[in-house]
Amino acid sequence: ILSYLDPLELVQLSCSCKRFHSVLSSVSSQRIWRIALSRQDCLPPCPRHINERMYAQMIWDPHCAV
Repeated sequence: ILSYLDPLELVQLSCSCKRFHSVLSSVSSQRIWRIALSRQDCLPPCPRHINERMYAQMIWDPHCAV
C-alpha cells in the first residue's frame, strides 16, 4: 500500500507518528521510496551520498534539518 503513495505523502506519513517513522526509516523501506521517486517527472536523480528517504525529505519537508 505504501508504494502507491507519492514522496510528499510518505514524508508526511513518516512525521505523523513514531511507528510510521520507524517503518519508513528502515532499510527495507528503501524500495518504497525508490518507487515513489521514480514516478516523479523532472526530478534529478538521487545523489549517491544520501538515500532516497533523505532525498525526499530534503525536497518535500518544509522544516530545516540543519
